[in-house]
Amino acid sequence: MRRVVLAVRGLSDDKVKRKAMSAVYSIPGFESIVVDMKVQNRLTVTGDLDPWHVLIALRKNCGFAEIVSIGPAEEEPESKKQQQMRSRKIQR
Repeated sequence: MRRVVLAVRGLSDDKVKRKAMSAVYSIPGFESIVVDMKVQNRLTVTGDLDPWHVLIALRKNCGFAEIVSIGPAEEEPESKKQQQMRSRKIQR
């Protein structure tokens, strides 16, 4: 699992946002897409995919795009109930 953060010019426009989302949806292996408008039009894609393919798809459909960072996907923290259930299974 990888997390790729990309900067896409013009992502504040709805038409460009739709194009970017459809470009990433066409790539097999993605799990989630998050658009962060507050931090310089950032697009975060998580999944088992090649960052180069994501970049090329965005450049073809949206114009300017660049990779900001590539890293491992952060796992979601477990809820308290799941932690309690896991500890009960270990104690038995």
